[in-house]
Amino acid sequence: MALSRRIYSSQSLSVPSLGVIPIKSVSISRERPMEPLMVMGHLKGANQQQKGFETFKVDVKTYLTSTMTDAQIKTLFTNTEKGVPSPIELKTEGGTSSFKGNVVLTSISIDSTVADFIEVGLSFQGLGNPEINVNGDMTPVDHATAPAAGVVVLDSSNIGSTIDTYGSTIKSLKFSFEMPVETMTNHKATMVGNSTDVMSATTSTLIAKAPYKSSLNLEGQSLELYKSTDRGSKLDKVTVGKVNLTLVNAALKSFSINQSPGEIGAAYSSSYEGTHVGEFSSITAYL
Repeated sequence: MALSRRIYSSQSLSVPSLGVIPIKSVSISRERPMEPLMVMGHLKGANQQQKGFETFKVDVKTYLTSTMTDAQIKTLFTNTEKGVPSPIELKTEGGTSSFKGNVVLTSISIDSTVADFIEVGLSFQGLGNPEINVNGDMTPVDHATAPAAGVVVLDSSNIGSTIDTYGSTIKSLKFSFEMPVETMTNHKATMVGNSTDVMSATTSTLIAKAPYKSSLNLEGQSLELYKSTDRGSKLDKVTVGKVNLTLVNAALKSFSINQSPGEIGAAYSSSYEGTHVGEFSSITAYL
């Protein structure tokens, strides 16, 4: 009989395509390009003024749930490629907004260890000021109602069988995909204000810049050596829950194996790097 688990949280994050997701942690970092205005007769400068866009980054740690799919993630990355921002909002149980802003998804990571929950990391970037509310009610609350009550969190047993290609016993799987971005804007765009006012697809936005970066790291024990992969070879698809992952143009970066007396099987570690991920692209040839 499976154990019934309950997630305790004081906040929930609303993300387009993914819906409301259970979060482990959220961090926000801001950068403001300030510069002193130097004039004659003022040794300390006349004023400090912002001369460019304020930027911010939101890093989210969450669980991989049974409702997350690669199609949902693809929708967010497709918007990044088009420079279309998505509104995200962090709310307390009482409905108070902790912060909100227009962002694009720039990276995703998946971390799975045997006998543990599968963790997902999401990184968003935006322009302007994220509307942070420090006065929200942060009292921890048991989410006994939807959506958190119905969340099914996946663990290492939900790794697809195709991963067996890489060895007999996988202890750890780490995947990451990064889509670098740069600012696109025009002269009429405002540089100061809330993110929802500053960042839009028609004035100022962040847009993807190729090449992208993907990686897959595996650790485990095996009596078999996994063959090396030449550049351009296609790695077998990895299935994590309902998220399919096919690294494009992947190459074996490093491989190590160690056998010691008294151990069952040899411990090995392998690392692969590629560019795109087939399931996150609209180009069907990648799959």
